[in-house]
Amino acid sequence: MNFGNVYFSILCYIWSAIAIISRIAMFAMKDNWNKWETEKAYSQKKPFWVYIVCIVGIVIIITTWYVNFKYNVSLGWILSILITLTSIKMVNIIFNYNKFRDFIIKTLNNKGKMMKLNVLVLALSIILIFMGIFLY
Repeated sequence: MNFGNVYFSILCYIWSAIAIISRIAMFAMKDNWNKWETEKAYSQKKPFWVYIVCIVGIVIIITTWYVNFKYNVSLGWILSILITLTSIKMVNIIFNYNKFRDFIIKTLNNKGKMMKLNVLVLALSIILIFMGIFLY
């Protein structure tokens, strides 16, 4: 197993762990999660952490494509594209923060949307775990 495969596996596991842990926190905190997310994480004034996370995200995207091509990771393009798609969220957070925040508030207050989102996030997490085990 080369460095590229290890990098891609670890990326799969970290991404799925963040997703699963956040869903557990949502379930445990219940309504306090909504309050925390709307008042602290996505406060009315764009928080500084947004810029840091976006810079880290850009570094991860660039590194992922670099590792994919440098180490010729078999099927690495799949995770590279998924990681690149996160840039859509980053662009919206940076340049359309208020619209993004409104979307967050509407989604948090709609049980049906939240259920769909949670199911999709958990399904993606399971897929990422299997990708980490079987693809990379």
